[in-house]
Amino acid sequence: MDHFLTSNLFFSYMNCRKSQILRLLNKTISVDSFFYNTYETPNRIYKEIFINNENGWSYPWDINFEEQGICQKVEVYNDFNSAETDLMKTLGDKLEVYIWIRNKYIPHMKQTQSHPDGIHSITLTQFHNDQYQVVDYPFEHMYSSDIIKAAFNNTPKEIRTLTYISLDNYYQDSSAAQRYNKNFQEKILNSRDEFDSYDALILKFEKKDNLEQLINRSIQFLGVISLSRALTGIFMESNQYSEAAVQGITEISKMAEIMKNYFLKISVNPKLFNKEQLIEKFSKLKKLEINFFNMMELEILTGIKTEMKKNVIEPITNLKVLGQSDTSVLIGWGDESGEHQLIDYEIYINDKFIGSTTSHQYLIDNLNPHSQYEVSIIKKQLQQKSDPVSITTLTEKILTSGNLALYKPVYASSIEGEEFTFIHVIDNNPSTRWSSQYTDNEWIYVDLGMIKEISRIRLHWEGACASEYKIECSEDALTWKVIKYVQNGIKGVYEVNNLDIQTRFVKITGIARATIFGYSLWELSVFN
Repeated sequence: MDHFLTSNLFFSYMNCRKSQILRLLNKTISVDSFFYNTYETPNRIYKEIFINNENGWSYPWDINFEEQGICQKVEVYNDFNSAETDLMKTLGDKLEVYIWIRNKYIPHMKQTQSHPDGIHSITLTQFHNDQYQVVDYPFEHMYSSDIIKAAFNNTPKEIRTLTYISLDNYYQDSSAAQRYNKNFQEKILNSRDEFDSYDALILKFEKKDNLEQLINRSIQFLGVISLSRALTGIFMESNQYSEAAVQGITEISKMAEIMKNYFLKISVNPKLFNKEQLIEKFSKLKKLEINFFNMMELEILTGIKTEMKKNVIEPITNLKVLGQSDTSVLIGWGDESGEHQLIDYEIYINDKFIGSTTSHQYLIDNLNPHSQYEVSIIKKQLQQKSDPVSITTLTEKILTSGNLALYKPVYASSIEGEEFTFIHVIDNNPSTRWSSQYTDNEWIYVDLGMIKEISRIRLHWEGACASEYKIECSEDALTWKVIKYVQNGIKGVYEVNNLDIQTRFVKITGIARATIFGYSLWELSVFN
């Protein structure tokens, strides 16, 4: 749950203040019960997004904190000067404070191209050396008092407020839980015949009127669908609904998220647009929605829980070696049938289980040089498994020259999302990259498999680069030695040459970011 409440989906498609309060509450109490009312019918979402022109962050989610005794303490002030004494005291009591700001005065709001005259909520968590620590996930920044003052004072007078959360009267009893569950069931049962918005969307794509706007609206629509189903699934699981029903709504969330990401790619590269494929996907999503409703209607009205179907799990396709080194192998495969399913892939070496993944790639390490291995993949959906698919591979002889980092294991402090995982810096693909979370203290390192002599290190930074960082080496990944300390780092290729080092691990440690985003690296190469 912690991971979900810090996901881009959560913070992009929910009201800023609600998401910030839920983030805080999740540190101390269970927030599952707040999601009893988050199932939104496709027709209502369509109306809000396509007719009322709402965005995900302005969607009117009905999440009520007060009904569980959670109190928002709100004080109104004429200006920031009159509020500052109370603000200091509240922060001194280790409480987070929420304020409304005018976007154009906050640097990260300008950099994310938010409307300059828009109003937004941010969280203040600390004050030190005339600077406030601002948390506005995924951004964390220290801003001077002058910046916060201008952003606060230029909001409408009625919302120049300090808000903090009190849990003094928080309660959660069995009668409340029963009431929430009853309300949830009534909302589900009232959603019959609320799915024809999918047909309206299909019709829009058949006509292709104002395609750019249609794509942008569809991104918002699918983001709210995905978040709604994910939150509802959390509530259902905590209230012991059937495994089949929880899986059903989670599949809807996952497919909507996949479609949303596809639309995001189309918005950047219109050549990817395929009308027939999109119409097919919307039809499939509608079918999943109706199947879920029918399952829940039966479960609510009769108490009969749908059993998990014993489906035949189709094996993966096109298993192949994407690259190998002397101590590791990168494999990849296809699986169209698992696009929106809850799928894990189990990895075996010579019939020995070594790990699992939800990705369609896996890097196998700790292998012996110039040795043959049989790699097998078994697809798993809940407790059901496919037949294994196998391939034989041969590792290289010990490599002492060339790019010694190619196809080697990589480890990082964080990733921005699955599309930006750390394996991309060694995959020999110039169009993939690693991207960290949006904080300064992030790192990434590569394991060369054994101690080797190196003479050159090359980094290829994306625009979101490090302005200050260290390049380090180690023989054991415990004790690190600084090779190069870089200040005033810029995007593009940076090399350290004429090295004469024996090492196994090479690490990039970020100290300061050049942008509000995380660190983003196309390539980490180590040569001899």
